[in-house]
Amino acid sequence: MVFDQLAMSILEAHEHLAFSQMSIRMRSVIVHKVALRSLARAPPAGGWSAAKGKVLVHVTQDSAAVSAAINIIGMMIPNFVIVAIGSWMLFRKIQLAFLGPLLAAAVCTLIPILLGKPLSRSERNLLEASERRISTVKHLISELRNIRFGYMQHTIERQAANERRLEIMAATKFRRILSIVIVVAIFLSSVAILAAFGGYSLLPHRRLDYGVLFTSLSTMQIMLTPLLSIIQMLPSLIASAVSWKRLLAFFEQENEDEQAQATTITPQKTEGSSNLPALGGEVDVRMNMIPPAVNYLPLQMKNVTSLWAADVTAVRNASLSVAAGRLAIVAGIAGSGKSNLLMTILGETQLASGTLHVATKVSFCDQSLWFLPEASIRENIIFGKAYDEALYQAVITCCCLDRDFSALQDSDETKLSVIGAPLSGGQRRRVSLARALYQGGDLFVFDDIFNGLDAMTRKTVAANVFGAHGFLPKRRAAGVLCCTTPPSIMSSFANTEFYVMESGRLRAMVKSSFADQTLEHQGTEGSLTAQANNPHDYSGLNGPAARQESAMRETDVAVDAGATTEATKKKSLEAHRMYFKSLGSPLVIATVFIFLFIWVAVERASAFWLSQWASYATIPGIDLNTGYYVGIYAAFSIAGVVAAFISVCFINDIEAVELHLPQSLHNLISVIASALGSLVVIGIGSPFTLIGLPILLPLLFFLQKFYLSTSFQLRSLRVAAQAPMLEMVSALLEGRTTILALRQEQYTARVMSDRIQRGLKIGYLFSAVQIWVTLMLGLLNGCLAIALTTLLIGLGGSKSVAWGGLALVNIIRLGQDNMLLMNWWTSFELEMASMDRIYGYIHLTPQERRQALDMRPPSDWPKRGSIRRDNLSLAHGERQVVKHLSVNIPPKSKVAILGRTGSGCVQVDGLDLAAIEGESVQSRFVGHPQNFIPNAGGTVRQNLDLVGTLPVSRIQEVLTRLAPPHMAAEIMAKLDSQWNECNFSQGWQQTIGICRTLIRQSNIYVLDEPTGGSANRVDSMDEDGHTTAMETIFSVLSDRTIIATMHTLTGIEKFDQIIVLEDGLLVEQGSPAELLALEGSMLKQLVSAD
Repeated sequence: MVFDQLAMSILEAHEHLAFSQMSIRMRSVIVHKVALRSLARAPPAGGWSAAKGKVLVHVTQDSAAVSAAINIIGMMIPNFVIVAIGSWMLFRKIQLAFLGPLLAAAVCTLIPILLGKPLSRSERNLLEASERRISTVKHLISELRNIRFGYMQHTIERQAANERRLEIMAATKFRRILSIVIVVAIFLSSVAILAAFGGYSLLPHRRLDYGVLFTSLSTMQIMLTPLLSIIQMLPSLIASAVSWKRLLAFFEQENEDEQAQATTITPQKTEGSSNLPALGGEVDVRMNMIPPAVNYLPLQMKNVTSLWAADVTAVRNASLSVAAGRLAIVAGIAGSGKSNLLMTILGETQLASGTLHVATKVSFCDQSLWFLPEASIRENIIFGKAYDEALYQAVITCCCLDRDFSALQDSDETKLSVIGAPLSGGQRRRVSLARALYQGGDLFVFDDIFNGLDAMTRKTVAANVFGAHGFLPKRRAAGVLCCTTPPSIMSSFANTEFYVMESGRLRAMVKSSFADQTLEHQGTEGSLTAQANNPHDYSGLNGPAARQESAMRETDVAVDAGATTEATKKKSLEAHRMYFKSLGSPLVIATVFIFLFIWVAVERASAFWLSQWASYATIPGIDLNTGYYVGIYAAFSIAGVVAAFISVCFINDIEAVELHLPQSLHNLISVIASALGSLVVIGIGSPFTLIGLPILLPLLFFLQKFYLSTSFQLRSLRVAAQAPMLEMVSALLEGRTTILALRQEQYTARVMSDRIQRGLKIGYLFSAVQIWVTLMLGLLNGCLAIALTTLLIGLGGSKSVAWGGLALVNIIRLGQDNMLLMNWWTSFELEMASMDRIYGYIHLTPQERRQALDMRPPSDWPKRGSIRRDNLSLAHGERQVVKHLSVNIPPKSKVAILGRTGSGCVQVDGLDLAAIEGESVQSRFVGHPQNFIPNAGGTVRQNLDLVGTLPVSRIQEVLTRLAPPHMAAEIMAKLDSQWNECNFSQGWQQTIGICRTLIRQSNIYVLDEPTGGSANRVDSMDEDGHTTAMETIFSVLSDRTIIATMHTLTGIEKFDQIIVLEDGLLVEQGSPAELLALEGSMLKQLVSAD
């Protein structure tokens, strides 16, 4: 028996470990395949945001569900074997009565199978709702500062709450079915025993005695636990099937797209042809990838029309040729289709007509900046290509990065986030350009590479890259296509051709006309915030880099706070306390737990009643009333089901907020109660067995001490280790176009494999520790079973045969409870790891304002709009960025600020902002963030009018003055359309954002580059659009105070004051005329730089 118990425990541990390894491998393969497939697919109709949500759900929930199915199958296979062997043993003992529990089990198993279809639909709806919610929350986190700056937090909060409400509603049917399955599983254990012994009593010449009772009870106890597990695992197995179908659809759609691309290309395609899809069977669409040679054209487009979708045109009838050694510059207003042209060349759109020839090796620099996360600057520039010291130095010198590296603590080994933090906006732009130059190719494609650079840096970079002795002219075998608003110096470069993009149509221009137009519009152009080549570059402290750097710093603080084991345990204890407080009234929770213990007590009492039934059945000459005993046992069963149903309903309500954690808690408490009940019965049935507890309890104590000290660290590491993996998957979506254009899919795949391995390794170690603990518990339970059997048989250590038999039955139950206890304890700990992180984020993340701010301003504040800054100093981390600034801004003034802006010791209409809580400041001022933040779940009207109180005439008035007629008319026509259905370009969204700002009411407006582009997302307005927008702003807000940071200097003379900051100090202040007349002024240098 000792060897039997030892062998069973060891074999079971090996089986669990083997299936755990297969599960981890399966998830690794799925995550890797999803990541690589996301590179090959175009974004869905919902755009990149929807694509991110879909892929992240595939990587997190779908892959976890499918991999969990392997563990479920690994547990179900031996369970079926146990049920089959147990049925045979039961047949030998109670004959045909064994069909009773089997029929009951079949009916109970059939119920979740019949509910499979609604369960699958509910699971699918739940996962789709999760995709939308993840996209919304991810967007909220990434744009948190801009959301607050634009006072959009309440709108986005309502949007996120609505997405969560829809997710909860989608899970309603799933939770109800899950509750039914749990109740059915509980009912099975009672009805099976009732059917077995009730049926046995009805057989002729059969009497229920102790031998039949306890042998049958033990056998059914061994059978029922696997049956209960099978029934409870069926919903999870069905959910896994739903996830598997979703993944297959995701993969098969890619294969269908590839097959469609292969079949739609004409037979004239050569071996090196591209796989761009073509529409229409009669259209001659040839995309021959030609080898690089001076005598050939790296790029040739002839009458090309391309589509984003069947009814959305990207480019119309465009013709363009770029010869080797030539530079083609394409200019145009925001939203004119410049980026669409490049996406067509790179194969991101569908060709409808025309002929397109593209060189085999293309190097690309996107306007949306993207970097490989957790990689150094050097690794991002090299990007999988072999390191060449001479080429690398030439590239960083060309992009003016050598001086920037010397200012960084880790030089070019500085690790970057996906958006390029901690670099400034201008530095990130130039690193992205350096990567494209280092990769090399036969055709260089650049999209808005000068956005975010100050005038002097823009001029230097243009000369270094495109000038007569620049980087690219030295490589005359390469053609260059640059879509941008170029510096005027580029109009003098040789071998340059000029084009203008207008509403998706490409038009060639003669050099003289383009130069005149450039000089006319850009004579005073310059960037005031990027300062990319200036040692005093503060743009990174305003934009997304600051957000990411701040987030990284906050994360570090949170991690450091929980670095030690004791601190981790304390934080975990506080997280548990926070969770239990959130469950509701302590009285209600105590009542629910009492019902759980009542259920266990009733279950044990029913077994005792069976022993009483058997004891009377063994007395000769007694006419046994079988109906009486069956009725009492049925009453016990019903009472147990009712008690269990009440607790399940309570857990079901909590699961409306969180699905997994309450279920784990419920099952954990149930198993603990069951284990305690088994110990009580064992103690009564064989008191001598309790002598072994002083030996077993210390072993259990040291076991749990070792396990908990290990699991406290592993469970947190398990959650944290997956963050880089998920960040990498999300980064692949962000940089999909860049990765494909640079032909670095294999390099990205290797990096992805490394992140997946690191992300899942901790999970495997955690599983191995759980299996080890389960093995130890099994061996300890075997020792207890051997001791009990020895005492009962050898020493007669029992009060009666009935109690002795119950003790033997419960020792088997205790072993199974120990296994379940380990499983559900582990599940509960895994879920609580998320609560630990939530607690750490809430309580350990530093806040921007630590002091209590109780002062509330008057209802009409700010009434005049005067601003006064007295000796203001600001710091970003440990670096002081504004030093002793004193400025007085009269009401209704129009002020442009060069350098970093901020808030601190500032008085508005006599009130100190430092004493006013932030909500009041944000609601009374109107802020215009650099990035437009849409309300994706609302209509166009709700995106324009955040409050929802303005008449349509007011919206139309401002929009007509701000936007071109065709743009204003289309926006007004779609006023009540859903935002996600409109697919507005970034340029149109920029215009809508300015309109939203202008129709809000305040006496003070703070504008962050209203016509400039974000370093990561939006290209700048063209000069005509900038002029129109600024004229509208000054006209609509003529009697308001305006503080603005400007991207260009066009129209700078319209401001009343110019404030110039350098190294945190005020260096210039005055009217534009005064500063421009002042010899050596910084404003004059910027104006004359271009």
